[in-house]
Amino acid sequence: MLHASELTTGEKLLVLRRRAGLTAAKAAKKRKLSLYRYNRLERDEEDGPRVAVGKLAFHERAFLCRRRAGLTVDQLAKRFGVSGWWLSQMEAGKVPDARLRAGWAGQPPPNRSKGRQARSPRASARIRRRAS
Repeated sequence: MLHASELTTGEKLLVLRRRAGLTAAKAAKKRKLSLYRYNRLERDEEDGPRVAVGKLAFHERAFLCRRRAGLTVDQLAKRFGVSGWWLSQMEAGKVPDARLRAGWAGQPPPNRSKGRQARSPRASARIRRRAS
């Protein structure tokens, strides 16, 4: 996985923007840049200011690895056995990232129904009959 020292300036700007919960337009305004120039900086199409991000959280490293691999949220979510929405929430650090960690480690994802009682075969059959 990535470390802060391996990030490009654009990736650092992106991490800082995501941490602050800003849109690109608001981040550009805060840095007194045009949106066009800010987007070019985030895409590393232009040299920008040196920025420090500190230590990266796991969800930030996972987000950047997915981005560098050229995968969409939906493509990676399918591989990890989660919904695209859930993967987005994990990459934003808004929900626990155990399934994200397992997916990147190449392990089967943890059981979603942890803490729930397993249904008996009779209960499952009853639910299927109601649904039809």
